[in-house]
Amino acid sequence: MIAGLRFRQLTAALLMLVGLAMLVRGIDFSVRNGVGWQGFVQSGVIGALVFALGLARWRFLRRG
Repeated sequence: MIAGLRFRQLTAALLMLVGLAMLVRGIDFSVRNGVGWQGFVQSGVIGALVFALGLARWRFLRRG
């Protein structure tokens, strides 16, 4: 039981890290290659959503 909970918390933390990496890499790519504001916003929104998913999962597991 405890090992399963720790594994789920680890995956939630990894999901937050992946979201941050997507956010930073996408915005950096958009700025360097001149993709335009649509690419900038899209990469920012998707990275933020993945981070928020990991954060929500983390908070749910910490509460329960």
